[in-house]
Amino acid sequence: MLILGFLSAFSNSFTWARAPPMTPPGLKFTLAATLGLLASLTHESCPQPAIALGLKHSAKNLAMIFKFNAALILSTLAFFQACASPVADASDLVVLSTQETANGTITIWGYPDGASKRADTLEKRQCGGNAITCSGSHTADVNSCRQLISSLSSNSGSGLGTSPRSICTTQNGNQCCVSWADAVSGLTQGDLVDAAQEIMNDCGGSSVSGLSRDTDLNGVCTTQCLSNRADGCTS
Repeated sequence: MLILGFLSAFSNSFTWARAPPMTPPGLKFTLAATLGLLASLTHESCPQPAIALGLKHSAKNLAMIFKFNAALILSTLAFFQACASPVADASDLVVLSTQETANGTITIWGYPDGASKRADTLEKRQCGGNAITCSGSHTADVNSCRQLISSLSSNSGSGLGTSPRSICTTQNGNQCCVSWADAVSGLTQGDLVDAAQEIMNDCGGSSVSGLSRDTDLNGVCTTQCLSNRADGCTS
């Protein structure tokens, strides 16, 4: 402290005796650097002033507040992005039509007119590979699924429109559904056969459940599913 006082007094006397009314920046910088060096050398032996400790704690608090605010902003943006998504909830599916056949009931499920739907056009990427993933849940009777695929093939030229998301057949109380994740314009029942048959071939036993990713449905790259439920097929 004695040294610091001496230097401070020396600085003041030097400024009044030699310097003009405004002390040159270089001199201020030199004296400040000297004082800082002496303070750092005596740091180990001298306790830190309370104001320095307060500044350290304030800096830590500011850093924590900054991190918290950043996380809050990111989570808020994610929330609004999810809310802005045009994808309708699968639970909103309604029965669009039913048809009684000799081999069971054919039911077409979809979104009512005016419901929000994903855009028909997706970003172009490698598609048509039909990457199959089998599942142990929501399994459907394999005979009902065979009948469904047979019906799709028999009505291959029948158009479905944009609203539908699944076609199901119910046979002896057993339901099998082929469903897809995205709205597809100009879709026909025949477009659904290839991926459904590949899921049957890879996942079928006495029952079957699975999905086909990167499936090309009339130019739309989407996911197609085969299971016992009309909804739940997402990209």
